[in-house]
Amino acid sequence: MFHRIHTSCKNCLFGIYNGITQTGCRFDRIKHHTKNAIEAYDEDREFYVLNETICRYKRASGWIHTNEDFTTQKQHLIKENELKYRVFINNHGPCGVTECIQSLCNQTIKPQHIDLICPDSNRFHSNPESHPQKWNPHFQQMIQSYGITGQMRQSTSIMPSFYTAVDMALTNNKTHFFVTLDPPEVLRPDLFEQIDNRILNKGLKFFILTKDGKPFITLSSIQKQFKLTDDFALIETMKENKCQEAILKLEDHISL
Repeated sequence: MFHRIHTSCKNCLFGIYNGITQTGCRFDRIKHHTKNAIEAYDEDREFYVLNETICRYKRASGWIHTNEDFTTQKQHLIKENELKYRVFINNHGPCGVTECIQSLCNQTIKPQHIDLICPDSNRFHSNPESHPQKWNPHFQQMIQSYGITGQMRQSTSIMPSFYTAVDMALTNNKTHFFVTLDPPEVLRPDLFEQIDNRILNKGLKFFILTKDGKPFITLSSIQKQFKLTDDFALIETMKENKCQEAILKLEDHISL
């Protein structure tokens, strides 16, 4: 009996066959997922099914790069499978924000989009120079030079909290994960490359990776489903839904 999440290798471009029997995978996914690889068959072929696994390498004959050589296909797959994430920065003022953003720009796998969530403008009356709009052009210039898009969002009565802003921004989101940061946090430049490698090559599976006890990188669909309002609610909701095993500590899997 297959789990509702599984990948059939049948019809995949990268299956290796001896006659009608699959013997391997050009990307060694069978060996990589040995514990989850189940032999299956139908009236046409004998093939593997990767149970409880979504194989990000599977491509069928309709793939746009079907007729290209394997080396070129591999290059396209690496790019297509690269970790896609969006970053939300909880900006309480200008202190440390530039350094935080620069560390994101320096990532070997860069974010697709950065959202700078700013408090209500009334908080800046005592220090007008720290008002978000004063340095929004600087923010845009920084990220655009690295090919990253971004937006500054300000708290309002409609969007009163950080996670409300996250929730609204994710409505039309197309990235798999979102990251939440509090300045002056600075990240090592290969952090997301390490996470990507663990997901692709080590079978790392999670809903949330925490850092210092707080959500760091979260599956976007989790927020869309539960409409959570803060860090505590995010983790507690996962526990209530018996998803505790899908909450992992970043430091247990990645070198910080």
